Amino acid sequence: MEKITTRDRILGVANAWKEQYKSEIGCNTDKDIIYKNLQKLNLNTVTVQDIVSTIGNDSWTMLVCDECKEEVETIIQLGDEPDYESSTANICIPCLKKALSLK
Repeated sequence: MEKITTRDRILGVANAWKEQYKSEIGCNTDKDIIYKNLQKLNLNTVTVQDIVSTIGNDSWTMLVCDECKEEVETIIQLGDEPDYESSTANICIPCLKKALSLK
């Protein structure tokens, strides 16, 4: 179980990008250039818009609840470590509270 915020995603995007595209890092490809640009961002002030401008989309910072399908600022990740066929659920705080109120 892990709490993940949009800020966590912002701060971890360069490392996540490097892991995803490790075979292209250092090879002067588009993915390598984006990684270098991500590394140049100031972690104290970087915003979602900075990441979107660098990568070209918001999929690397967006958090969506698997229950209500809303974009949220904080999720609780339950189950397995995310992978292709993992049993993982990303649930927002309001949905967790609703689940706790079920009888």
